[in-house]
Amino acid sequence: MKLELEETPNGKVGGFIISPTFAGKSQIERQNMVWDYLDGHLDREHILYVVSLVTVTPDEANED
Repeated sequence: MKLELEETPNGKVGGFIISPTFAGKSQIERQNMVWDYLDGHLDREHILYVVSLVTVTPDEANED
């Protein structure tokens, strides 16, 4: 897995999560995987700072 994240000056976080585990999964399934993980590992206060996470496979990331 590779993370490409940025933090804004006001502490908001967003970016890309690139992982082969997303292969064959819909965007909804991918997002559910990520948010289920975050819900289990971060407290509510920190989750509120996550604004956008794009989930792609390595092949999708290299399609540019």
